[in-house]
Order: sequence, then structure tokens, then C-alpha cells
Amino acid sequence: MGKDEKGFGAGADSGAAACAGGFERIYADAGKRVKIYRVSPTLYYRKADLAERGQCNTAFVVGDAGVAVVDAPPGAAELADEAMELFHKPVTAVYLTHAHGDHIDGLPDFLDREVAIYCSRRYAEALNADGKRCRADLVGIDGRLSLTLSGGVPVELFTAGDVMHSKYDMFVWLPDVGALCTGDSVVEYQTAYLHTADVTGWINGLQRLAQKPGGKWILPGHADVPLPYSYIGEFAEFLKVVRRAAARCFDAFEPDTPPDGNRFAGVGAEKLAALVDRFFDGGLSAAEGLADAARLTRLAGVQDARREVRMALWAMIREYLG
Repeated sequence: MGKDEKGFGAGADSGAAACAGGFERIYADAGKRVKIYRVSPTLYYRKADLAERGQCNTAFVVGDAGVAVVDAPPGAAELADEAMELFHKPVTAVYLTHAHGDHIDGLPDFLDREVAIYCSRRYAEALNADGKRCRADLVGIDGRLSLTLSGGVPVELFTAGDVMHSKYDMFVWLPDVGALCTGDSVVEYQTAYLHTADVTGWINGLQRLAQKPGGKWILPGHADVPLPYSYIGEFAEFLKVVRRAAARCFDAFEPDTPPDGNRFAGVGAEKLAALVDRFFDGGLSAAEGLADAARLTRLAGVQDARREVRMALWAMIREYLG
């Protein structure tokens, strides 16, 4: 099978299996910019393209009579087509990890199908609020729900309690595989998105997840391949450094005019960006701060590290403003 320069192919791979991170690639499509990797006989990781197509990474959980998909990115009908092509089974369930557009904008593709859609109770209430009727069965989760797909494939859905990456977060745990689908609550360092996050609640939730027994793999919403379960703890430490850097910027902020009971009144993005740049360039100098700036840059890259600290700083300001 021919492949382009980026390693994509058309349709299911043939001949010697392509691998990444030790996972066999069973499918690649250059036009859709999709690669699918086998994690186990019942679990497959779909690597998509956020920048070009606005799609998060997703997963297929394969039972005897149907397939559950994790998340519904734009163009989600493709997932149903891929399930039939690769596994010869229809999509019978959708598990939504949260409600950002790259994870749910394809949901209309499933609402008029006979499927069960599982999400956090908070998001189910938001979906029900619009009053639209659909064929799909919507199930809101608050706490934990244990399911068994046809063929005896166990699945556990659970919410964190705290607001983490967003107020709608839900996790998908495959105990037979030791794999956790995290949505964007765990991602590669350079793809953290904090605008809807409670950073402290996020860190606390990750620390609890890191202690879950039996964990082997995480399937993030944004990564090249599944990551070792131990990465959850590493990502929590990364967010601690982001929070610490944002707190230094918060404390160093000086309003342009005397505060009228609110030191952040009227503050703009440009002023905060300049403040974050000062932190990374050593202008808020302290040995620990310089070390934090260097660590964030090494892990996330120059531009993404600064973007993430800016988002965390805005989150602190929103909390301050109430």
C-alpha cells in the first residue's frame, strides 16, 4: 500500500503492520488525516488531526454485536463508517468525555441513530435543556456506572466530582485492558487547554486518578499514541508548575491606574501577555521562577508554555473577580 510523506495510507493497512509506540496501526487515511492503532482486541485508538480538521482523538470499544465510540468530533459519521469497515459492526453507544467542540460537534451525526449516548449528568442536563427530540437514548452519569458490552467487555464510566479540565468531564475505564480514556483531562504537555478549567481541582483529580489500581495506558484526547498510565502523575506535576508560574504573574501585576477596589479592572490580553513574557524572559526573576520557566519551555515549547500560563492566569483573575 502506498503512503504519503506523512506516513498516511488509504484504508486498512496491509502487509507488515506499521507501529508507533509499540502499537500496531491497523488503518490510515491521508485524506481524513486519521490513523487507528490496536491497544487490545477490544480497544482501538483513533489519532486524528486537530489543526487541520478540528478533530480530537477518539477510541473504539468493540463488543460482539456493536462498537462504542469515545467522543463525537466534527465529521463523526466517519467513525460509524470506520467501525463497519474495520469491525463489521454498527456503533451502538457513544461516550462523551466533555463538551468542547472538537469532542462533540459531530454529535448530531448520532442523535438520530438508535444508540445510547453517555455523558456527565451536567452535560446531559444541558443537552436536554434545548428540548429537541431525538432517537438516541441519553444517559447522564453522576458518580460511576458499570456497563458490559456484548461479548462480556466491561466498561466503567465515572465523573470526578471536582471541576477539572471542564465542568462536564467524564472518564471511560476499560478494566480488562487497564486503559483510561481521559478526554482532555490528560493530554500531551503542549496541548493543555485551561480556559474552562479549575486548575487546582484538575490537579487534585489527577492525583486521585494516578492512584487507580491496574492502570497501564491512558488514551488522551490529544497525543500521538496512547501513553503510559504513569504519565497522569507527570501531567499533574506539570500543571502545578503552570499554576505556580501564573501565581507569580498574578502577584506581580501592577494596574495602569490606581485600583478602585479591583486591581484587574479593565485589564486586557495584551498587558497580561507582556507580563507572562516577562516571567519567561527572567523579568520576574527568582531562582525558582527561572527554573519553572525553563521546565515549562522544555516540556511544552516556547509558544505553548506561554499560552498555557496565560490561560491559567486568566483563570486566577476570573476567580478573583468572582
